[in-house]
Amino acid sequence: MKTIAIIGDSHTWGQGTAGPVDYLNRTTQTVQCGELRLMPFCFGSFVNRLRDDFLRQGKSDIWEEQGRCSLPTEVIARGGLLRLQLAAQGQPGRVTVRQDGASVWQEELPVEGVPMPVSTVTLHTQPGQRIQLEGQGFLLRTEHYDGEIAVVNCGIGSCPTKRFLSDFWPRYVNPLKAEIMLIEPCTINDWLSGITPEQYQEDTQKLFRQARAEGAQPIMLSVSPIGGDQQLEQCAAPYEDYIVRAYQAAQAEQVPVADAHAAMAAALQGLTEEQKNSKLFDDPWHPNDFGHEMYARIAMEEIEKYL
Repeated sequence: MKTIAIIGDSHTWGQGTAGPVDYLNRTTQTVQCGELRLMPFCFGSFVNRLRDDFLRQGKSDIWEEQGRCSLPTEVIARGGLLRLQLAAQGQPGRVTVRQDGASVWQEELPVEGVPMPVSTVTLHTQPGQRIQLEGQGFLLRTEHYDGEIAVVNCGIGSCPTKRFLSDFWPRYVNPLKAEIMLIEPCTINDWLSGITPEQYQEDTQKLFRQARAEGAQPIMLSVSPIGGDQQLEQCAAPYEDYIVRAYQAAQAEQVPVADAHAAMAAALQGLTEEQKNSKLFDDPWHPNDFGHEMYARIAMEEIEKYL
């Protein structure tokens, strides 16, 4: 099975598409900036649309289970890749995950935090393999992947590039052993963080180099335009300067580009601000379903060159 890791911020996670925020608000806890809960497969985010394309081609099989299941419990793997998402049960509790009886992961689950504190575990499995979960806590979500291709969402919202590399890459990306990494640079969050465009480019190049160091083919998915003010007081430069630096980072590291930014900007040409907002944006910083569809279509055109 060939794994495609989709790396990025809230655009990659799926914010802006209709449905997931309301669903998670109702079923567990209010969605917050930097949401760590995994995106259900049924909504129209660009990652889900990419995965659905491979499903229609008969190249991918997926199963998902969502809901609170108290530990201890057992999961029977359905394919070659398994992701588990765990949360504490009222008090800190140490959880052990065993694969065919052997301990493969242990962690103390935190109780409090914003966003909702969860822990994500990735395992390479065989169909029918038994995974035991022991300790105190809940199993919130299970994702099973099988077939020729697995498309895995590694998006973390409100996360600048440097933090993604230090805090989330080791847990979300590295265990996948992905052959392709589609990288949506954290352009908006780096812009908002106040770092300079030069530092943003340097961090983005580190992201590309890290993908290559792990044996993956990186592809940059350029980030959408934004609405509203393009220069804020806390920002070191206008937003467009960071877009330019992302292209320069890709050029410097010889990373191919799926150019969603250019396609979206062209789609907005000649429109009033009101028309732009209606066409592309759920809010000034997040694309709507139309924007997610454009992301998916443009990303797939580039991904297919490396399969």
